[in-house]
Amino acid sequence: MKGLLFLFFFLIGCFSAKADQLAYLSKQDAYKAMECIVQYKYIYLFCGCCDDDIPRMVRMKDAYVRKTGYEDFYEVVLKYSIDGEMKEETVDLAYTWVQKRNKFKTIGTLLHMKHDICRAFPN
Repeated sequence: MKGLLFLFFFLIGCFSAKADQLAYLSKQDAYKAMECIVQYKYIYLFCGCCDDDIPRMVRMKDAYVRKTGYEDFYEVVLKYSIDGEMKEETVDLAYTWVQKRNKFKTIGTLLHMKHDICRAFPN
């Protein structure tokens, strides 16, 4: 029974580790990511490691960096509109996509950050 409980919590930890790969960043990486993101009119939000996630295309309005409140980590926050509604959301660079030269790439990929997309952006 203890073995099953250990396996259960181990697997939960593995899946949650994939879920937030590039969300907490150094200050330098967060500002690089923000500068990259604001160059695009449209951003695609899609978590390839999350079951049944559907890509969302959002129209960029702004992005900024803020401190997470945990140690010395920072995060990137997007301001965007979707279906005519303004939203604000922190993003994980492993699941924040842009279309560049007719190919979809994550911001993490563009910035040469190690991460696992799990599955490619569905075209």
